[in-house]
Amino acid sequence: MVLISLMFIFALGSLAGWIIEFFYRSIHNGHLTNPGFLNGTYLPMYGFGISFLYIISSMDMSIIIRVIIFGITTTVLELITGLIFTNYFKIRLWDYSKELLNFKGQICLRFSLYWTVLSLLFYLMIYPHMESFVNILEESYLAYISLGFYYGLITMDIYESFSLAVKIRKAVMEFNKKYLTGLRIDMRDFKMTVRTYLKKGRKVNSVERFFVPFTRLSNMELLDRFNNELLQKMKKKVHFNKK
Repeated sequence: MVLISLMFIFALGSLAGWIIEFFYRSIHNGHLTNPGFLNGTYLPMYGFGISFLYIISSMDMSIIIRVIIFGITTTVLELITGLIFTNYFKIRLWDYSKELLNFKGQICLRFSLYWTVLSLLFYLMIYPHMESFVNILEESYLAYISLGFYYGLITMDIYESFSLAVKIRKAVMEFNKKYLTGLRIDMRDFKMTVRTYLKKGRKVNSVERFFVPFTRLSNMELLDRFNNELLQKMKKKVHFNKK
């Protein structure tokens, strides 16, 4: 039953993370923003984070040690995720390079403090009620059906999104080899570029543009969008270096 509990916790954490990031990024950007790399309403990094926090919260330790472990755990998780996408897939999911005390633009002091505070709030306000809530879910057939639907949906989404990541990696590496650059795709900017392209040139409704912008593009159109995005980045970089 421990595995089932963690599956529920992961699902709830992924959804809660998506909601937090949706409001944060939408307010920050001034328009509705679908956060994260996947298309649906879930952020697996938050799911893993909440699962780790749940396990840590169940351990017997002082509050000071607990807070330190919270901060280290969430920061390391963010760092590993960021480095995998940036170095292997050539995709940048976030960029802290302008933040004070950052490491390779993947982690920084300000957001590490945010994660630590959020983790402490989770421990103080949510964890005490979480076990009883999960127990209620485990007694509901509807909850199990929803859980199965959730994992089926996220599995398909992961497959489609990582297939896209492989295409991006190939296109970026070919571009960098051709122009002798070391550029990467900024996923936030690229999604906005594709949505703008779909809005102007194709009949795609707003829901599709928000959740599944890439599925309506052919492989040639995707390659064209990749190259245009990278060319624009290269021009900006050259212009900046000339100043």
